[in-house]
Amino acid sequence: MPATNPNPLKPPMQWRWWHKWLGIVLALPLLLVALTAILLAHDKALGLRELPVVADWLPGYAEAMPGVEIRAAQRLGEVDYVATRLGLFMLRGERVEPVAALRGVELRDLAVAADGRLYVAARNGVWAGSEAGEWRQVLRAEAWSVNIRADGTIMAATRERGLVVSSDAGAHWQAEAAMARHIAEQSGIDPRATSLGRLILDLHTGKALLGKQYEWLWIDITGATMFFLGISGLVMWWRARRQRLRMERLRQQRLAAQAG
Repeated sequence: MPATNPNPLKPPMQWRWWHKWLGIVLALPLLLVALTAILLAHDKALGLRELPVVADWLPGYAEAMPGVEIRAAQRLGEVDYVATRLGLFMLRGERVEPVAALRGVELRDLAVAADGRLYVAARNGVWAGSEAGEWRQVLRAEAWSVNIRADGTIMAATRERGLVVSSDAGAHWQAEAAMARHIAEQSGIDPRATSLGRLILDLHTGKALLGKQYEWLWIDITGATMFFLGISGLVMWWRARRQRLRMERLRQQRLAAQAG
């Protein structure tokens, strides 16, 4: 007759065994997720995106690690400019030179204006440069793309401010809010609406609860809590194991003393 659990409110020993060992095995992934979540919340402040790391020793990176990922290319005078995820490079014949001002910065797009200026859409904003090597940041907002209209107006698509334009070479910018409303009206979608997937992601990161400015606080709290639970769980398991071993040694000593 199979053994039954005398107390239905108390999990059987098999449950405890699985709970204990799965907790130990999953402690490392839990700690990794918690620590990386905190780092990702502060990646801009720490400049993590601009730090190159060779990680082909990891199983997932062994075969498909990207090399020099080219995002865009434009010719200005006698020089070819190539935008990559590691910065901007100038090609003069067989010579390749990096642009020092954008070294290590993730770039997305390039555009050449009629006055000979080169505009660069980057993770840290929009930059303007010339053949003389003078570079300056004209917009501090993560940019996906940049383009030049026929009238010379600069148009940039940004992550947080949407579509912005400048008619004075980047000195001042204004949002094209009307265009966003027209697009929403034509698509038949409420401009306030977001996708369910985006809502779930923003709930996960805390952005939907605290806003973009303070979502790092949510990530820090939850990440630190997960990290603490992972560490404290391992410590408690180790202490309990040492206590069991100590009690077993004492029992063996008492048995040996009684036998003697």
